[in-house]
Amino acid sequence: MKQRNILLAGLAVVLMLGSCHRPQSNQEKPLVAVSILPLKYLVDNLSGGSVEALVMLPPGTGHESYDPSPRQMAELAKARLYLTTGHTAFDETWLPNLAEHNPAMKVKELTDGIDLIEGACNHSSDHAGEHHHGIDPHFWLSPRSFRTMAATTLHELVALMPEQADNFRHRYDSLAAVIAATDTLATRQFSQLANRRFMVFHPALTYFARDYGLQQIAIEAGGKTPGASDIRKLIDQARADSIRIILVQREYDTAVASSVAGEIGARTTRFDPMAYDWPENMKQVIDVLGKSLQP
Repeated sequence: MKQRNILLAGLAVVLMLGSCHRPQSNQEKPLVAVSILPLKYLVDNLSGGSVEALVMLPPGTGHESYDPSPRQMAELAKARLYLTTGHTAFDETWLPNLAEHNPAMKVKELTDGIDLIEGACNHSSDHAGEHHHGIDPHFWLSPRSFRTMAATTLHELVALMPEQADNFRHRYDSLAAVIAATDTLATRQFSQLANRRFMVFHPALTYFARDYGLQQIAIEAGGKTPGASDIRKLIDQARADSIRIILVQREYDTAVASSVAGEIGARTTRFDPMAYDWPENMKQVIDVLGKSLQP
C-alpha cells in the first residue's frame, strides 16, 4: 500500500506536467481514453478514426494489481474524455487521482440504462487486499448491455465533436445492427436448451447468463481459489450438471479448472473477456457454450 501511495504521488507530478501541454492544433485528433479494449472497439467503430483511443489496461493485465506506466499517465493528461465500466479496483484506485489532476477530462462510466448486478462478482479490493462483493463490472459481455454502452458512447462522442454527429450516428446504426445480430444468435442458440448450466473459473458471464436464461457456476468464489472440500463439491455438481467444458479467462491459471475437468472427463477452454474484436469474441463464446450444452 505504501509503495502504491508513492507511485500515486509521483504520477501526480507527471499528470500536472502533462496537463501543461500545448493546446491541440486543428489537425490533431481528440484523445479519448478507455479502461479496457472492448471500449476501444466501441470508440474506434463509432468514430471511424476521427479520435485517438488510449487503452489504460493492456491485454493480460489484472484489474486488481495493474498500475499505469508514467508514459500512459502523461498521455492521459491530454485526454478530453475517459470512458470506463467502473466498479473495478483499477477505477477505485486511479479515477479520483485522474479526475483531480486532469480536471478538463470528462469521466464517464458506461452504466446508464444497464440493470447492474450486485454481489456476483467484483474486482475491487479493500486495503487488506481481500476481494469483496459489489457491482459486477462485466456487463460488456452481454450483447444487450453492450448495445446500451454503444448508445452512451455515441452520446459522449457527439458532445465531444458535434460537427461529426451525423457521421457518428450513421456508424452507430451499423454497429447496433452487428450487436443485434449477436444478440439474435445467442437467443436462438440458448432458447430451446434443457441443460442451462455452465462452468467458468471466474464469474465473468453473469450478465450474459441472466440475459439468456443460463446459470453460471463459478469455480472461484469471492476472489478466492476454492479449498479441497469446495473442489469436491464442484466436481459433484459438474457431474450432476453434465458439464463438458470449463471456461477459463486468459489471465487466470488453469490448474484448478484442469483438475476439476480431469475428474469429470471435461476439458478447459480459454476465452478472453478483454478481447478487442467484440463480435468475434462473443460468437466464439456463444458457439462454445451452445455446443457444450447440447444433449
